[in-house]
Amino acid sequence: MFTIKIWSSLNPEVLIYQESGLTPAYIDSLNGFASYVLTSVVPVSGTIYVGFQQILGDGLHLGFDRNTASNARMFYNVGAGWIQTAVATGTYMIRAVVGKADLFVGVPENNFENTAFDLYPNPTSDYVFISSKVENDFLRVEMVSIDGKLVKSETFTSKINTSELPVGMYIVKVLMKNGRSSQRKLIIAR
Repeated sequence: MFTIKIWSSLNPEVLIYQESGLTPAYIDSLNGFASYVLTSVVPVSGTIYVGFQQILGDGLHLGFDRNTASNARMFYNVGAGWIQTAVATGTYMIRAVVGKADLFVGVPENNFENTAFDLYPNPTSDYVFISSKVENDFLRVEMVSIDGKLVKSETFTSKINTSELPVGMYIVKVLMKNGRSSQRKLIIAR
């Protein structure tokens, strides 16, 4: 369990909100974030500090982005006061979304139960296999590069040759006879 806390100042420490009794939600996806919507409106202005306090001694994992350096704005406190992070260059993966509750927008994933499929091995180096309970309903398979270019489009087969494609991340999209589709991420690594 853990507590989300919001401070208006760390020195002197001024706590303006806390929400206790939260349990970790683990997201099983690449770049996945768990969202925690606060039960009360927290009026804020100026600089705020958002963090958490671990309640139990069991593992509570926090992502760390090594590609973005924010060490000057990251602190930790193990009981002796706030200390600026200097262990490694990066950013704690905590993102505060401030505003009305209807700010969460997006396109819902098209994960219909009857169009689900698996890719293996993933990552792959030369061939990738598609497995599904409804393969007979699949019409086409398409691969799109991370920059949105269609790199492969062919009649559906359960084995796709990826050896001619450069390493990187791709989206594999399966189109069905009924017009529905489903997609998965694929990494090509050699």
